[in-house]
Amino acid sequence: MEVFEAVKNRRSIRQFTNQPIPEEMVNKLVEAARMAPYCWECPSLSAGHCTAN
Repeated sequence: MEVFEAVKNRRSIRQFTNQPIPEEMVNKLVEAARMAPYCWECPSLSAGHCTAN
């Protein structure tokens, strides 16, 4: 999938399930967010991750 196609077709999700997200996928998403460009004057990103364990 090309970046433009991904941005154009993105959707906001308002309903969630109790289905767990595999840890490997969470790690990939965190890595992608960490490598995303940002501006110097923007507030820093903070995120949390909790599990049912």
